[in-house]
Amino acid sequence: MNLSLQKLNTEFLNQLRNLHWRQWAALGVAADIEPEKDSVVDIEALIVSTFAMRKLDLRMFEGMIEWVFTNKEFVFGSRTSRIAREFANRKLGKNVRLIDEDKVEVLKQIIKYRSVYKYIREGIPKNLVAMDDEEWMGKKDTFEFRDIITKPAYSDMSTLHLRLRSYFGTDARADVMMYLLLNNKGNSYSIAKEIYHDQKNVYRILEQWSDAGIVQKIEEPRKNRYSLNGKKGWLKVFGFKNVPNYVPWVRTFLLYDTIAKALVTEPWHSDEYLMGSLLKDLENEMKAVAMVNAGRGIVGKLQEYVRKYLLRETG
Repeated sequence: MNLSLQKLNTEFLNQLRNLHWRQWAALGVAADIEPEKDSVVDIEALIVSTFAMRKLDLRMFEGMIEWVFTNKEFVFGSRTSRIAREFANRKLGKNVRLIDEDKVEVLKQIIKYRSVYKYIREGIPKNLVAMDDEEWMGKKDTFEFRDIITKPAYSDMSTLHLRLRSYFGTDARADVMMYLLLNNKGNSYSIAKEIYHDQKNVYRILEQWSDAGIVQKIEEPRKNRYSLNGKKGWLKVFGFKNVPNYVPWVRTFLLYDTIAKALVTEPWHSDEYLMGSLLKDLENEMKAVAMVNAGRGIVGKLQEYVRKYLLRETG
């Protein structure tokens, strides 16, 4: 069955919300949904994506703020900023961005002030996280915590990022280790690009680990590649027998948040031709994401919705 634009709007946005809520539930945010258990949650990717789609689910946005302030030791500020800039650079047409430039600064303020104790006690001033959403801004002068954060289930594969941050601290080493655990090998450039860290820093870490025997350096003419030695042993250290599913969440959220933004923004919201044209422009991205996710779970449903809509356009 092919999908109409209205049906695509409803089904796609509902599933995208569910995808986010499953991940937040895995991290300990109270939610009436089954937590993500199989694929590893990328903390900063989830924060930025939730911020980008805050108008689609204000309750989830508030849950994100409370989680960030409650779990400040797990949040990497500079990595959050790098990912947010990637979202800000994504344009739909001339003037529509996934995250406006000024709102990137708002997100940085949320991360920056997460360690200020008085905000946790007194409520976060709305002007600190000023939104252009009248419904949210009109509720109260301060955002008050609802005590909806619990400890995550560290035994689930989805919380590997939290485990690594607990082990290495909020340090690039945690993210380099996560990449090497979930992938076979990579060079400093490809790893830095995938995990949104400075390449020189990633290179230093890989070289130090090579000297220490933690990784194997595979010397090649252009760029050395690195793979993790004793991966099974490292997985055991973090409580897993098998390699968790790898999903490049920054690229995945960037793609699907772009579609979501178009679905709620004119002229795409009401123009079947323009929406179809946008989806065709994103076809290569969708193929790349589909190859990694292999139709898995909710992401597979999102892919199927887009496919059915495009069938309608070409049918």
